[in-house]
Amino acid sequence: MSRSGGDREPVPCRPRRPRRRRRPAATVAVALALAGLCAPARAATPPRSLGGIEINPGAEQALVQIQELWLRWIGALYQQRPERADGIVDELLITVRRLGMSRLPDLSLGALARAVEAARDGDFTRARWALAAAERLDPGRPETAFATATVARLKGRYASAAVAAARGWWRLLALPAERRLWLHDLALYALYVLLASGLLFVALELAIHGAPLLVDLAHLFAVKLPQPVAYGLAVAVVAWPLALPHGAMWLALYWSALLWAYGAVSERVVLVALWVVVALAPFGLAAQRLRIEAAIAPPIRALDGVVAGRLYGDLFTDLGVLRSVAPGDPAVLQLFADFQRRLGDPDAAHALYRQVQQAEPDNVDVLLDLGAYHFFKRDYGSAIRYFSDAAAARPDSAAAYFNLSQAYSESYHFTESRRALTQAQNIDYARVGDWVRSSATQRIQTFDRGFARAPEIRRGLLAARLDAGAAPARQALVHHGQTLLAVLGIALAAVAVGRARWHLAGAGGEGSHLGGGASRWWRALVPGLASVQVGEGGRALGAIAIPVALLLFPLVGSLGYRLPLGYDPGVVALWSFAAAGLAACFAIRVWRTLNEAG
Repeated sequence: MSRSGGDREPVPCRPRRPRRRRRPAATVAVALALAGLCAPARAATPPRSLGGIEINPGAEQALVQIQELWLRWIGALYQQRPERADGIVDELLITVRRLGMSRLPDLSLGALARAVEAARDGDFTRARWALAAAERLDPGRPETAFATATVARLKGRYASAAVAAARGWWRLLALPAERRLWLHDLALYALYVLLASGLLFVALELAIHGAPLLVDLAHLFAVKLPQPVAYGLAVAVVAWPLALPHGAMWLALYWSALLWAYGAVSERVVLVALWVVVALAPFGLAAQRLRIEAAIAPPIRALDGVVAGRLYGDLFTDLGVLRSVAPGDPAVLQLFADFQRRLGDPDAAHALYRQVQQAEPDNVDVLLDLGAYHFFKRDYGSAIRYFSDAAAARPDSAAAYFNLSQAYSESYHFTESRRALTQAQNIDYARVGDWVRSSATQRIQTFDRGFARAPEIRRGLLAARLDAGAAPARQALVHHGQTLLAVLGIALAAVAVGRARWHLAGAGGEGSHLGGGASRWWRALVPGLASVQVGEGGRALGAIAIPVALLLFPLVGSLGYRLPLGYDPGVVALWSFAAAGLAACFAIRVWRTLNEAG
């Protein structure tokens, strides 16, 4: 099968069968995973089913070749024969491209494992060769940049390691699926930073305003009780939520209600904003979680892999899941037909194209594919019929008329052939001229429009997954609604406490700040303390959030979904950044506090 530009002739080509693997970190595991499927391929004659997808003998043999080439590459690497290793990588890529695919991600990860292993052994030349091979086998992946950073760090080149790590994160953000997960994790990270900062803000409010609160409660109880008992009861009233499940969370909310009347206006605004976040966050997280789980499901992963030409280990298993969840979807059937044609099984592709035609009779691309199948079977009468149907369905299709002219020519209807060619030239003279010039190698023009329908398939899969999760989502809403009611109760309690304090203490909540009661060193070392003392709630929350964000930054990747990376970038760089940021943050705070005091 040959291609010109974005087009493809539906002629048989030599296919390969992908290997099934679990994305191992070591090359030995890669070879074993390949061998598990390649060994029976030697004796296989009829098509095999892999994950519910038929694989013809040509694909079986191609996978055997990939395994053998991979083992030869390992041997050349350890024999210090870089030219031979590069030649083997060339052969691997040629084999993959013959099958319509372009990348071998599992072998790339195996090469990365060899590179890091060589670097740990002190053989940085071999590590460089392996890194170059990994980049060629799966170009532009973040894993290669992260492994390059590891090798540079082992070599002692820390600046180069930092640059490579930054390149890895940049590459990560350029990948749609990984970027979606990363942004989701960042959203979770921001929420955790806000909640943790809010918790510390409430604790700081208690440290500043706790004494007036206890005094007011004790005075309230001292009307009927002895003073020691009144103070004990006041402490119990403040601390009783600790006896509840998740007591720390309820204690913070409860304290925020009690302290609301003791803060300045800006402090109250911060507390109200925190109540809103606590009330609404579960709803947003539930909806986002449903979307992310749908986006990382095996069918979506298979769809992205096929479109990108990535032959990963579980590709056929994931494709089987895709086929099972959307068995009659014409877009899915057309994509599978294009995929089978890439693998060199035109008969299987023809059967699928026929199913698409029955569902979508005016699908011009499928009519062209069906006509091309019969053309290369030398059934020119059927080819003419399908190309004529395509031209009738879309009169502005130059490819339909060009193919029709080719079919007429092969059946010796030269007058009709010239007429059809003239119609094609009238539609798109330049492209038809290119097709005529390349007709010696590519007789018929067809297009992989099944792959172009990937966005349509993705939208359908996401909608189906969201519909399937609607019932659990409604149950979750009921559960989260309890949190919303609890927060509303906290807000009402805060208003009630404020009114009670107004009547009992004769004050509206202003003027109860500690002023200069804390030393300048405490104000320098405790973020937000100085701002709370003067009633600046927003500045206090911001001062607390900065160190909290730095402390939680290395945990970004573990707060939500782990990124589907075959090579773990590690957290050394993240912890180094967090430590440097915290040191700078507190140094600036101490410097500013001392200068203000001076």
